[in-house]
Amino acid sequence: MWKKLLKLRPIAATFIKFEVRDGKSTSFWFDNRLNVGPLIHITGEVGTRILGVSRNAKVADAAEGDNWKIRQTCGLHILDMIQQIRQAPTPSSSAGSDRVLWLQGPNKYEMKFSTRRTWEQIQQAHHVVPWHSIVWFPQVIPRQVFILWLMFRNRLST
Repeated sequence: MWKKLLKLRPIAATFIKFEVRDGKSTSFWFDNRLNVGPLIHITGEVGTRILGVSRNAKVADAAEGDNWKIRQTCGLHILDMIQQIRQAPTPSSSAGSDRVLWLQGPNKYEMKFSTRRTWEQIQQAHHVVPWHSIVWFPQVIPRQVFILWLMFRNRLST
């Protein structure tokens, strides 16, 4: 069971966003805070050397006052990312602690986690089949409805 849950981590990561306040608990490289995903996925492992920010640095470690402590680079593939970093506000110790936000709908994040809203976003919409009321009703006998369901789906092997 745990192996199956661990395989869902990439899907779950798309539902989480970090709101940086003091920057002491949000990872600079591995947490989604700029709406582009983890920065390490954009730059790769060499990004830590290119920008001069250590691999396990927090957001607060990469800022000094109102400025970011990142190196200037001429790499075209990460110029947009560097511009987004520089446009983001620097962390402030007076702003409080960082917050984890959960996706509740299209571009709508909140502090609470909702199983229902997450399920609605994960599940794929299926068409309602015309035979659903024949198969699924309150007094259904499970063994019989299973055979009927297989028949409607052309999966009955007899």
